[in-house]
Amino acid sequence: MNEYLPWWYCFITLILLAPIAIAASFMVYFFAKDSKKTRVKLFVAIMLSTISIGLWAVWNLIFFLAIYKRDIVYSGMGPANDESNYHATPKRTYLFTILAEATFMLIWLAYFTCVSNEYCDLMNEKYDREQREVDRV
Repeated sequence: MNEYLPWWYCFITLILLAPIAIAASFMVYFFAKDSKKTRVKLFVAIMLSTISIGLWAVWNLIFFLAIYKRDIVYSGMGPANDESNYHATPKRTYLFTILAEATFMLIWLAYFTCVSNEYCDLMNEKYDREQREVDRV
């Protein structure tokens, strides 16, 4: 939040990023106890993060292309009359940076989805094999 952005921009951003907080709790739950149930929540956490980051990137595009009227985006905090409080970035550069960050995070999450699915398949197979051996005894 700063003097140049409306309060509702930050509010909508927080709402769009709220699923990441839920995903973080699922990840902590998975790392605390690795079980078949928490492995399913691991996949849900990755999907929540992917959706949230995608919506965040789209929201930034909509806001800065359609709503934000200035050609410069000001980053920082404090009174607007003190130039040392803010860093000025051209709108195109700012949007490129936001989209590059979102793309990097989405690619990383896509990779992590593949890795976690492979891990879940292998561990569930091992778990099922152990359960069959216990049932035989």
